[in-house]
Amino acid sequence: INDVTDDWLYKFSEHLYAMGFKNTTVSKYVNRLVAFLRKASKDGLYKGDAHTSYKPRYKGIKASEKEVIYLTDSELKKIQAFTPQSYHQDSVRDMLLFCCFSGLRISDAINLSKKDCKDGYIHVVTKKTSHPLKIEVNRHTQAILDKRFAIPSDTVFDLYRTSEVNRCIKAIAKACRIDTPCHVVHFIGSKRVEKIVPKWALLSSHTGRRTFVVNALRLGIPAEVIMRWTGHSSYEAMKPYVKIVDELKKEQMSKFDTI
Repeated sequence: INDVTDDWLYKFSEHLYAMGFKNTTVSKYVNRLVAFLRKASKDGLYKGDAHTSYKPRYKGIKASEKEVIYLTDSELKKIQAFTPQSYHQDSVRDMLLFCCFSGLRISDAINLSKKDCKDGYIHVVTKKTSHPLKIEVNRHTQAILDKRFAIPSDTVFDLYRTSEVNRCIKAIAKACRIDTPCHVVHFIGSKRVEKIVPKWALLSSHTGRRTFVVNALRLGIPAEVIMRWTGHSSYEAMKPYVKIVDELKKEQMSKFDTI
């Protein structure tokens, strides 16, 4: 472990780039390694200083620089009308819709116990931040809970692996023809990569949470209230969503120009 230096971390990053990883993935792996070094240093196991001296800059990883992928009203209705082809697909569809109408992260939805859904509330201690959340049930989430409670299982959705859920979400969205062309930009090191892909290829388990926040803002719900539901710790994290809603408002106002 004491062989890890700034130069070693630089070469490790270059190795990840050579494997074709984007800046978002490289920064995630490097930051995990640096966190490990920081803990090892605190415990007296690491004598170097790479955990404090190595400070790379990654283009395109800030939340404000990423496009927020969410489901529009018409796309959400397509998911609701979709007929699942298997129990697994049905569970994934239900969980995606549940996240769209509750704002839960997939990690919390997967672990959601039936005993934590009672008296008109969803009680969650978030896996990511360990913060307790108390989310009111609405007619959409209640309908899903009623359906899932009829299935014998301790957890609401009876799902386990995020990777399998993400693949299934893409398959459902593709079957629903959610294929609007999307312009995607990412960076591999300093290299800018641009491509056009169908929207279904960009959907993931986090799409539900993003859809919830965008729709909540569109409905005029104050950001402070939304943050109480989602567990966002600062208004800074809400800015990308506010930007989307502002753009939607501008598009709607332009309709008056045709009168």
